[in-house]
Amino acid sequence: MDMVNGGQVRIKLERTDEALTGQGGFLAFGEYLKGMKVRERVEEHLPEPESNRGFSPGVFVQSLITLLTLGGQTLSDLRELEREKGLLALLGQTVIPDEDTVGQWLRRMGDPEKEQKGLVGLGKVRDEVNREILSRDRVKDYTLDLDASFVESDKESARYSYLNEKGYMPMMGAFYETEVFVDDEFREGNVSPQAGHVAVYRRSQALAKSVGRRWPECGPTARPTTPN
Repeated sequence: MDMVNGGQVRIKLERTDEALTGQGGFLAFGEYLKGMKVRERVEEHLPEPESNRGFSPGVFVQSLITLLTLGGQTLSDLRELEREKGLLALLGQTVIPDEDTVGQWLRRMGDPEKEQKGLVGLGKVRDEVNREILSRDRVKDYTLDLDASFVESDKESARYSYLNEKGYMPMMGAFYETEVFVDDEFREGNVSPQAGHVAVYRRSQALAKSVGRRWPECGPTARPTTPN
């Protein structure tokens, strides 16, 4: 069908059976994930499925990365992502696990009785990706920026923080010069925002030194920010 716009521009519209997507901007990030071999690293370091019918860890992680990058807030938003057949085809992913399956997988990856092997594996993936990024920059010295942010939660297991609200107090560490998050630690809500800085500092120091960067030996010089 032809349409005339203002008597000057002629636009031709045709029907198609091809899958379309309104999230074309995500493709550049998807190519970045492929270039950094994120899925391959996840498959290497995270536990395999408990049965031959289960999803691989790469499917779970890529689904969650896509969900969060596109603005998803809860696991129920995976249902919206599943409708993006065109985007999934371009990403090379044919299926999205349902929210219950993803929730069970997340709990299993962080299960203390199983030594939190999933979280340990994700830490290895993070470090490998960061080493590749940092090895390419030209920064000689890094400044470690720490941020303990309170995340409100109504879960029964959540604990009260100094704000007198239930939730969690994760710690994030970033190199200020590169805006790369180099360390993270999930913590209970009743943990002090000032706790654990030295441990994060030491891990970040080891990462910087692994790519040949200088690091001050006088002790932590981090700038902890006020939790939000």
